[in-house]
Amino acid sequence: AALARTWEDIARTTPTYIIRPTPWQPTAVPGCAAGTESPFTECTAGPEETLENDALTRLAEMIPATLLDFTDLLCRDGVCPAVIGNVFVYRDAHHLTRTFNRTLAEPLLNRAGWTFERHEERAKKLGFDGVLPHPAVAVKDRPASISDGCVRSSRVDSVKSCTFGVDGGQVRVAIVGDATGANLIPGLEGAAEEFGWEIRTFFKDSCVFGRAAVHHRLLKGPYTGCVDWSQRVVSALKRDMPDIILVAQSPMYRLPEHSHPSESGAVLAQSISTELEPFIEAGVRVVAFTGLPWFPTDQTLCALDNGAVACTFPAEEVTPLGLLDHLAEHSPAVIGVNLSELFCPSGSCPPILGEVFVYRDSHQPTATFMEGSQGWFVEHLGNVLSKTGPQGASR
Repeated sequence: AALARTWEDIARTTPTYIIRPTPWQPTAVPGCAAGTESPFTECTAGPEETLENDALTRLAEMIPATLLDFTDLLCRDGVCPAVIGNVFVYRDAHHLTRTFNRTLAEPLLNRAGWTFERHEERAKKLGFDGVLPHPAVAVKDRPASISDGCVRSSRVDSVKSCTFGVDGGQVRVAIVGDATGANLIPGLEGAAEEFGWEIRTFFKDSCVFGRAAVHHRLLKGPYTGCVDWSQRVVSALKRDMPDIILVAQSPMYRLPEHSHPSESGAVLAQSISTELEPFIEAGVRVVAFTGLPWFPTDQTLCALDNGAVACTFPAEEVTPLGLLDHLAEHSPAVIGVNLSELFCPSGSCPPILGEVFVYRDSHQPTATFMEGSQGWFVEHLGNVLSKTGPQGASR
């Protein structure tokens, strides 16, 4: 009755659906099944024992709501089994496994009376037929440099370094910055193979390598832990001096006293330059990645809602002048490599290039796109580094 009083007015104005709770088995089914043999009948019971006239079922009778009951799919011939088809049903005594839940998707839509369009049909209509990854799953297309924990979280100030490229390579390369650099690793691995690089990573989430404490959106104040981390990275680099330092940062950082990143770019660039100065004096070559696109909306959602053409922007609108643009422009010893030439050919920045979906959110590229860009990194890094010294030979 209490539930009915809460939900009745809502249900009269808004379509309301109530899903009947799943069977509650007498024991945790996976643990029981591990000690017996299929079909694990001793681990489960029938609907009379596992399904009660629960509050939600009674609520559906008291208010104008639609009851979605999947008992016929979970319990057959008087049994609520542990396995249906070739799918294990339970992950404890009553919660369903993710795999079995997926089998309920279409029955759910049909019983609720909802119409839906399959991924394949929508992909073809919006021009995604044959595109990989599909924008609906692009968010999961992350590189190993992120999924393996190579980017330190905001709450951890210790330094972690991962190694990519040629193990024991002739040229020692360090890449420092935030998750931007981690996203570039699949492309940089092509340059590593070409030039004999061993790449060590130094990444920290939402952090600018340098001595300036940037504003942290979650901490709602100066990110002093980032400054501490940067000093530890400098010490690590001095202990094992690299031949090349690559710097990769988001363009969207600001100082606490500023309201917009455009006000902070020059100051943050000077902070990075100060940290790099002793390495430059020691003969280390420094490359800064500039021109990273940053879109006003998540490109996967934009493309799914509107198609690829509507989500294509002129480069000048989505490549903000960031701290590394200032660094490359005002520090003669720092070589700038403009990523907008990769992401925005012909001056426009589309979500699809070739048959590859480029982004997994508003600015981070998919691992698939970066892996396919290895040739671009070989060409552009080879060109710029050849002007300052042999890119494939250590000092």
